[in-house]
Order: sequence, then structure tokens, then C-alpha cells
Amino acid sequence: PVYGAYSQKYSIPAGYGVIDKDGKYVGSAVTSFVIKGLQRKFDEIINADGVGFVLIQKDGLFIVGSPKINFDDIQKQLPNLLSITAQNKEGILYDAGLFNDKNFGSINYNNLEEYPYIILTIYNRDLQRAEMYDMVFSHIIIFAGLLIIVAVLLFLFYTNLIKLVVLPSNAAS
Repeated sequence: PVYGAYSQKYSIPAGYGVIDKDGKYVGSAVTSFVIKGLQRKFDEIINADGVGFVLIQKDGLFIVGSPKINFDDIQKQLPNLLSITAQNKEGILYDAGLFNDKNFGSINYNNLEEYPYIILTIYNRDLQRAEMYDMVFSHIIIFAGLLIIVAVLLFLFYTNLIKLVVLPSNAAS
């Protein structure tokens, strides 16, 4: 970290060298990330309602996770978890029968190939259900509206068709 003389804040500098199409160095693009801002964003992610995460090494060592996650539940299932994640790069553990007795809607995992880590993203069952109901309800409203429009169009088409058939037949008789 670097303490900014002008900003009076600690930041993490980052830069990238820029080259032209001939491969000659033309300069650099430099920025810095204010540590307090990064910390605030990480806190928002870690403490998000209904979503948690756990970072585990592939040998089973816990690195970091959301404070609301009960690591004992994951620790009990760790041998099964490691065998499943070793077979596939990513997937959903809910489908594999793990953690079904808890209030987990689903647990997605991502086995980072280049790194010795597994990321678990854990979703709250109640949150998932609420989002599913909201999504389904909006689609039902749209479908019902389309059905009403189709029924009105069919009614108008039918009444106009009757006029075309009945009026000439009455005139003929």
C-alpha cells in the first residue's frame, strides 16, 4: 500500500505498460485502488443477504468465508465435497445430495484449475424461492395478458366472419 500525499488515503497502485503495434514502449496506464473503498465493497459482498461464500483449498483447509456460514456443516461433508469437486470443474452440490437438510437453496462450486482453491457460493433457500415466485408470477401475468389479447382478436374475427357469411345468405333468400 502507498499513502497518498494529496489524497491522504492508503491505496494499492496498479499499472500496465502500453506498447504500439511495432512493440515499442509508448507509456503506461496507472491507477490506484483506495483500500477503504475496496474493503467496503468486500464487506458488502461478504455480508449480502441470502448469499454466502466459502474459499477452500483443495486439501480441505478453509481460507475465508462469509461470517454467517456454519463451517461445521461443510466440514462434515468435506470428504464428499472434495471428491465431487475433483471430478468436475463446476456444478451444483444440491443436485449431488449434499447439504439438503439445511436452509441451503443450492451450493454452486467452482474448482479453479490453475489454483489450489475451490469456491463455494451458497444461496439461501427462502431467497431463491422468493426470486423464483417473482419470476414465475411476472411470466404468468404476461401470459394472461397475451391470452386476453388473443381471445379479443378471435372474438372480433369470428363476429366479422359471421357478418360476412350471414348477410349474403339472408340476402340470397
